[in-house]
Amino acid sequence: MSSKTAVVPNPTAAGESPPPLVEPGLREPPPGPIGERRKEADLHAVGPRVRMVLPDGQHLEVTLVSWHQYRDGTWRARVRWPVWGAYGFAADVRTRAWAMESFVPASVIGPLDGEDYGTVRRDRPRVQVPKQH
Repeated sequence: MSSKTAVVPNPTAAGESPPPLVEPGLREPPPGPIGERRKEADLHAVGPRVRMVLPDGQHLEVTLVSWHQYRDGTWRARVRWPVWGAYGFAADVRTRAWAMESFVPASVIGPLDGEDYGTVRRDRPRVQVPKQH
């Protein structure tokens, strides 16, 4: 594997448009708004920021939405972060920021200086599970 980084040309930087993958007009878009099931990213997310460690060791600052305790006693954090995503059909493709959410183990979340975590919602299981002997 080479240690050199490949340069990927960006056609929009040069004022060009990339060629369409499908000839416009060949297919009609599906009925209804496209991408309606995705959550639009909230540019002013409500909640404190935390540092999340990804499986490959990278760190990402995300918004802590809530804590959830599972029946086995473990806690998971519901976190949200914005990502870029394309949506559309054929020649009508747009790019916008979407909100990604995930429930992650508490062990991969760390506090950030200056954040107040006292107002974060905490959900506990509603059904008690008897301990096995």
